[in-house]
Amino acid sequence: MENIINLKSGNYKAKVNLSRGANLISLTNSKYNADILRTPDYSKLHNPYTYGMPLLFPINRISKGEFVFQGRLYRFPVNEPATGCHLHGFLHDAEFVTEEVREDYIKCSCDITRTEDFPHSIKVIMEYILSDDGVEQKITICNLSDYDMPSLLGFHTTFNVPFIKDSFVDNVLIKCGVSDYIERGQNYLPTGNIPKADDITEALCKGTFKTASNPISRHYRVDDNGEIALLDTKKNVTLVYETDKKFNFRLIYNGDGSEFICLEPQNCMVDAINSSFDDELSKIDVIEAKSKQEYVSKLYITKKGQSL
Repeated sequence: MENIINLKSGNYKAKVNLSRGANLISLTNSKYNADILRTPDYSKLHNPYTYGMPLLFPINRISKGEFVFQGRLYRFPVNEPATGCHLHGFLHDAEFVTEEVREDYIKCSCDITRTEDFPHSIKVIMEYILSDDGVEQKITICNLSDYDMPSLLGFHTTFNVPFIKDSFVDNVLIKCGVSDYIERGQNYLPTGNIPKADDITEALCKGTFKTASNPISRHYRVDDNGEIALLDTKKNVTLVYETDKKFNFRLIYNGDGSEFICLEPQNCMVDAINSSFDDELSKIDVIEAKSKQEYVSKLYITKKGQSL
């Protein structure tokens, strides 16, 4: 049984699944007839990562499922045998408990106990605040241990395309402010190369990328503003995703391009600690002993002109 909490404020309604990482599995707006996030049907769910806003920690793939940080070995199960990697961490399906809930707000949390493979006790607090301005998400990671902890955090945020119910996929343009294109190999880990910008990168930056019939799976560092937006050119409506500046990388994925796009904020590069890149690209957030780190993002719809 899924423990799902319903929230509403003004034209926005949301659903949060406490049973699976406090995932925001649904966000709608009645004014614009918008169904923003791809909502899972748990009766026939095969891939839990392409619905809602799954919480990923540690983010994405880890080569051989392990890394060394400050002399300590961190180990995770190799759950993607084809690549020899650990994929997407241990929080996306963790049970969260309610600490406070109102019609337009929820605060929930999850406690993780130190193990030999993950040498920290942590508390993860998730908050969602609905208003007429959309939804604000705040996640707080508390390091309860006596030594520093790497923070390898991201969200597999998955948007419906189109996000307006009576529109069409061909009407939607994607903008994602990116800079360095991080090349990945057949195992989806960074190769150490940064190819030159191409037409796809340019289209993402200009807001002219069409997900329809354009499959994409790419990893980028963000540009100066890291803007994420989806424009419906027929409805003249823009969906804006404002992510915390600490999320300085993106992974962009859309399957076959026909019905969704994942615009994933990450606070580090894929497999950053094992990376061969210099410190500028491979550096990570560190949460000091007995300290915490907060990350705040927002999602909202606005009526704008015919450009992003």
